[in-house]
Amino acid sequence: MLESQLWAMVKAGLSKQGVHLTRVENAIMSGTPDVNACYQGVEWWMELKSGTLTLRPAQVTWINTRITHGGKVFIVHRSREKEIVIYHGGDAINIYKKLPIKIPPHVFIKPFPWEEMLWFMMVYNKDDLCLLK
Repeated sequence: MLESQLWAMVKAGLSKQGVHLTRVENAIMSGTPDVNACYQGVEWWMELKSGTLTLRPAQVTWINTRITHGGKVFIVHRSREKEIVIYHGGDAINIYKKLPIKIPPHVFIKPFPWEEMLWFMMVYNKDDLCLLK
């Protein structure tokens, strides 16, 4: 699956839930995630990845800077036909360095539960993992 196909799927699924999504193509500032999302006053960013999960140094820097300033960033990865894995941006450096993931990602199986995925991204905070149990 191409990243553009993943974007079309995410856009269709989350837009139906009422999420305002903006695809960002930023040639000026390298590392900016692919999508900005906002729902009921909660804003977050998504870096879309299809196939092999890799990040560039500029992406890691942007993600870590945004999280340091209180922002939410997720890495939305589709490596297999029947699943989407959402990683907290706090693990960007571990993904980049191919180290073990420290913050548990969430795996969503097809047919994709977009309402659950929305809820997950709205409340998921590396300091609030108890909300997900």
